[in-house]
Amino acid sequence: MIDQADSIRFEAGDLALNFLNTLGIRRGRPVDVMASSIQLQQWLGAAGLGWPPACGLATSLPAAREALHEARVLREEIGHAVQAVIAGDPVPVTSSYAINRVLASSRISLRLEPGEDGLRIDERETGSGVLTALAPIALAAAELLADANPSRIRQCGSAGCMQWFLDTSKNGRRRWCSMARCGNREKANKHYAKTAQLGVSATTPVLGDFVQEATGDLSEDVRRLHLWKVPDTRQDDEF
Repeated sequence: MIDQADSIRFEAGDLALNFLNTLGIRRGRPVDVMASSIQLQQWLGAAGLGWPPACGLATSLPAAREALHEARVLREEIGHAVQAVIAGDPVPVTSSYAINRVLASSRISLRLEPGEDGLRIDERETGSGVLTALAPIALAAAELLADANPSRIRQCGSAGCMQWFLDTSKNGRRRWCSMARCGNREKANKHYAKTAQLGVSATTPVLGDFVQEATGDLSEDVRRLHLWKVPDTRQDDEF
């Protein structure tokens, strides 16, 4: 079993893409970091969001379940929208509606508060609906879709990894969600394949726990997300 803490990763460089990465494949197995309302709450907390007090999600089980449903809908529609932008297609109407619906739930008030270096303006979320907790994610998605260079929105180049990331590198040649994990694993396997082809005993072992392609035991959500995998035709080995 993959530990929840191990599954929560913020490597995409963008809140909306990190949200998409809550669904994917880890160690050759499907993982949904939002499999329950408790896990959703844990992810929001790790992202620095949490339940807005006015929502009542921490004390109302029905509200928490509704928030989980809404989170999954938002995640799927953000995924469709990202795919459309990358392909140069119009964002689906259903995706725009889903994002705008969550954005409309946001109610932000500004307050002048004392800070470490003097006064600062503090933003406070005052919305009361279950969608309020997801509003920062919807805002991040809207900003990504409107402002980001589509060619910089990518999926990891590792064959069995589906993690998204925003390439902010200077040369724009980043290939991996994590160089320490997928990058090194792919390089090790590439080295092994090359030495095996030459008939030389490989001195560098293939890193264990290699992520394999998804198989038929995937849930429908993971299967659908796997179909989003963007073919990687780059030949460089940049991070």
